[in-house]
Amino acid sequence: MLVAGSISTAVAQGPRPQKVFTEDIDRFWVAYDSVQTTTDHARQLAFVTDLYIKPGTAGLAAFIKVRDNSAERWVTLINKYPGIGPRFGPIR
Repeated sequence: MLVAGSISTAVAQGPRPQKVFTEDIDRFWVAYDSVQTTTDHARQLAFVTDLYIKPGTAGLAAFIKVRDNSAERWVTLINKYPGIGPRFGPIR
């Protein structure tokens, strides 16, 4: 009986609401736009590191770790696909 009561209480409460943080997205676009302003690789790395990765949420840190990402990889991708910003610009 005790187990059944615990289960029914948990079911009645339902799932906990999930929180979605979007500030990492905003920081990504700031870093993206900043990378586009220079061809200096060291400055590009600094933009991604200082504007996106360092101030990022715990979720971003976990994403970077799981996906084995780095500032170097982000700069490479931003430079490889420079048109993605204008295409998704209105979302910003």
